[in-house]
Parts: sequence; structure tokens; C-alpha cells
Amino acid sequence: MHAGRHYSLGTVLYWTRRDILLFTLIAAVPVSINEFVVPLPPLPWQPVAMLGTAVAFMTGA
Repeated sequence: MHAGRHYSLGTVLYWTRRDILLFTLIAAVPVSINEFVVPLPPLPWQPVAMLGTAVAFMTGA
């Protein structure tokens, strides 16, 4: 555990570089499938926003 008061952006990025790369690759998979293989129909933003708000309330975020 690091108990310093302030860390530079470069330091934080250095510490989290593997996680950033992993989550970027995970996010690239569905985006690539949607872009190049199976285009999905567009979703209206209202139900997505309603669902996101409901999940945020249920999880206490």
C-alpha cells in the first residue's frame, strides 16, 4: 500500500499500466465484433439511461 499524499499522473499510469491494457483489450473485443462482424441495431438512449440510473441506485453508487 502506498500512503503518500500526492502522486503524479505518470506514477499512477505506471502503476496501473497492466490493468489499463487488459481493460482496453477487453473493451476492444465487443467493439470490434460490432464494427466488423455483426452490426447491432441502435439502442434508444432513454431505456439505457433509465437502466443505468436504476443500477446505480440499487448498488448505492
